[in-house]
Amino acid sequence: MRIGRTSLFGHLVEVRCGELDEMVLVDGRPVSRKRFANFRNTSHFFDLEDEDGTAHACEILCAADGLLSTRVTVLADGRRVLRMKIRGGRVVDLRCPACSYSMLGQVAEGDRVRCPECGEMTTLGALGVRTATDLMEP
Repeated sequence: MRIGRTSLFGHLVEVRCGELDEMVLVDGRPVSRKRFANFRNTSHFFDLEDEDGTAHACEILCAADGLLSTRVTVLADGRRVLRMKIRGGRVVDLRCPACSYSMLGQVAEGDRVRCPECGEMTTLGALGVRTATDLMEP
């Protein structure tokens, strides 16, 4: 089972990719499930409300990347907010939401990390990691 997590509009979003299916959970509740998804690229669509109650259209695109890993792209209101690659139970590739530069190996400043390519600041939660240690290369 490959698992990727991120924070989106104050909600915990989790992608689970198994041998024959994919599932997206929001705050622990399933919002989308696709069977036999590992054999093709799939999209999961759902709506999330932010802290102000504004609804946002969200999409999670999952693409098989070889037999053991999956590339995940998270979009909100049609704008890409996160790209990651998951292998086994671990995220093995994190990308800057602004420019797609790899954030693996970057040093966090508290709970924030600056992209060395474009200078954009983002939070560890937005990258789907809990601690700065999770930014270390696998």
